[in-house]
Amino acid sequence: MVDFWKTWEFGEYILESYQSQQMMSYIPDFVKRIGSFICDRIPGMERMAGCLEADIKYNYKDVNILAGERTNICSEFYANMLEQKIDCIVSPGLATPATKNYHSGFALYQCMTTAIFNLLNMPTAVIPVTTCRKEEEVYETKYKDMIAAQLKENMKGMAGLPVGVQIST
Repeated sequence: MVDFWKTWEFGEYILESYQSQQMMSYIPDFVKRIGSFICDRIPGMERMAGCLEADIKYNYKDVNILAGERTNICSEFYANMLEQKIDCIVSPGLATPATKNYHSGFALYQCMTTAIFNLLNMPTAVIPVTTCRKEEEVYETKYKDMIAAQLKENMKGMAGLPVGVQIST
C-alpha cells in the first residue's frame, strides 16, 4: 500500500522537506488564514504566519503552472550572463553546515542560497572551504517556531562537518 503523505499524485516519492508542502495543499484556505492570524500574534512565529499565507496564494497546483514560466526567466538570465561575459557565480553554499541525513524537514529554509540556482536550472558545484568548529555549533535567531527549533537541533554535533561555497555556471 502506498503511503499517501510520502508519494505525489503520480506515485513519485516525496522528499521529507516537501511532505509538509503537500500536506498543506489539502488544508482549506480559511483554516490557513486562521492559523496565519494566530501565528502572526505569537512572538517568534511570524515566519510561520508568512508560510501559511504563501501557501494560500500559491498551492502546489498553481506552482506547477508557474513552473512553465520558468523557462523564459532562465533564457533571459542566461542571455544576460553571456552578454556581460559572466562565466560563473560564486556564492555561499548553505546557511549552516551540511544537514544531517534524514533530518532535513524544515531545514529547507537553510537552502535559500541555493534555491535561485535550482530555479534557474544552473549546474552548481559546492566546494568545501572549511569545517564547522565546536564553538559554532549554535543557531541563534529571534524566531521561536518549528523551523528555528529544527535548525538549532541540527547544529548540535556539527563540529567537523564541511562548510562550503557554491560555484554556478
